[in-house]
Amino acid sequence: MYQRLWALSGAETDAAPSDVIAGEKSGDPGSDPQENPESTADAVTERDGGAPETDADARDETSVCEYCRTGTTYMRSSGRLGCPQCYAQFADRVRPILARVQGDCQHVGKSYLSAAAGAAPAERIQLSALRRRLARAIEIEDYETAAGIRDQIHELRAGLQPADVELPKPSPAPEFGGRGLEWLSVSGPEQDIVISSRVRLARNVQGFAFSARLAEEEGQAVLQLIGDAASGNRLLGRIDAWEMANLSLRQRRLLVERRLASPELVSARGDRGARPGAAIMLGGNGMLSVMVNEEDHLRLQSFRPGLQIEEAWREAEQLDEELGTRLPFAFHQEFGFLTSCLTNAGTGLRASVLIHLPGLALTRQLARALRGLEQMGVTCRGLYGERSAVVGNLFQLSNQTTMGKSEGALVRGFAALVDRVISCERQARGALLNEASGALEDKVWRATGLLSEARILPLREMLNLLSAIRLGVSLKLIAGPGLGQITRAVVEAQPAHLERRIGRQLNRYDSNKIRADYVRELMKPTTGAGPVGREESPAPTAAAAGSSALGGGESP
Repeated sequence: MYQRLWALSGAETDAAPSDVIAGEKSGDPGSDPQENPESTADAVTERDGGAPETDADARDETSVCEYCRTGTTYMRSSGRLGCPQCYAQFADRVRPILARVQGDCQHVGKSYLSAAAGAAPAERIQLSALRRRLARAIEIEDYETAAGIRDQIHELRAGLQPADVELPKPSPAPEFGGRGLEWLSVSGPEQDIVISSRVRLARNVQGFAFSARLAEEEGQAVLQLIGDAASGNRLLGRIDAWEMANLSLRQRRLLVERRLASPELVSARGDRGARPGAAIMLGGNGMLSVMVNEEDHLRLQSFRPGLQIEEAWREAEQLDEELGTRLPFAFHQEFGFLTSCLTNAGTGLRASVLIHLPGLALTRQLARALRGLEQMGVTCRGLYGERSAVVGNLFQLSNQTTMGKSEGALVRGFAALVDRVISCERQARGALLNEASGALEDKVWRATGLLSEARILPLREMLNLLSAIRLGVSLKLIAGPGLGQITRAVVEAQPAHLERRIGRQLNRYDSNKIRADYVRELMKPTTGAGPVGREESPAPTAAAAGSSALGGGESP
């Protein structure tokens, strides 16, 4: 008799695992059908949701921010504000929206007193304010006032010195090398289920509009301020930094494929590219990064392999504390850290895990489990976050709210829910082994055969087949690639990485062919491999993964 699986929502199923597996499509281990994620180019060229950059409100003086000229209609329709001043001016309108989207409108996390306020680059902040006043004076045709403001701007700009730190332009070779993939060579707790943990903190610099409302010079000024503050930072160490405007489309897509940059950062303006001053700064160990001028001025990110949510949070908090002594963060005693989107206000903290859930998918517990998680305040998304497809049973889970609890309470509460998901997944895998081992082994070995022999391999199919391989290796059903190698393949067999390897743009057919070459090399047995898997030989090189197709390796 099949033992019922406890689902997070409290729902149960009587379907036997063998019946469930037999009904699944061969080579697709339990994934829900989604749009084809063949290329992250679609995500890179599509703006990440929300309202347009320009505000088309029919404005009146009571519904428009005095500083950034953002209207309340835009705020209500998009859930976004134009600048920190909007929170103060529209406080009575912000509170009910926060209560609706956050469940609370009072920040109870840490307080912030800017130690940098006295030493902050006041001239640049003043310059930003003057530009806003100038635009307003011209708008109402007060040209006498506009002339005086213009003189102040010229005088102030003449006294400004160049930034101490200039962001290095990316070298076309080797196109980031292994930067951002360092965590793949490190093992972590629960890594057979949780691939990685991440904590992100959203911050903005006081005195500037939010990123979507910045003029060209203002975006560059914010970037320079953050570059100055990050220079010599103990945690970041050696910084590699790239401004999006200096990168090719392939290079930007590569950053998205490595989950270092979001689609919003690399192309918030669609075909017009990224916002002014949009950049990524990567710390020396590759596990700490800063996105500049994405939705907010700063997105501090700490990565960890496996289940290490609290460890990632502690490092992100340390970086936040250090940068907060050199930058005046926008903060309000009632609303907390002020962010462009109201769903991030308060702590600005978003904890997430990339998690592999084939057991729940194969036993048809997944939909109920995800619904239960949503009810308990967890957001479930695809590999690249918001609006991305779910394939290969890979899910990004994150906390929904950022206000009403302290940072520690948010992190610990989320970690406890992830522990429950892991327990459910292990229970599902155990049921499969005990009561459907034959069907499970058939699925795993079919995936092994397809990946070992395929000559044409679309990305979606590869991700679904690798899901079965990863499950088989975790359950010791096959001797296959190590878990780290499988995760690396998920990254390196994506379109921009394949193009980087051969140094030219690929059409879909060529990309599928080269991907098959790469994965066949990954699946080759190694002499003396044990029964569990091959831990951990290097990932296949460009030459090894089909030299005739891959040409001369990385682009010059």
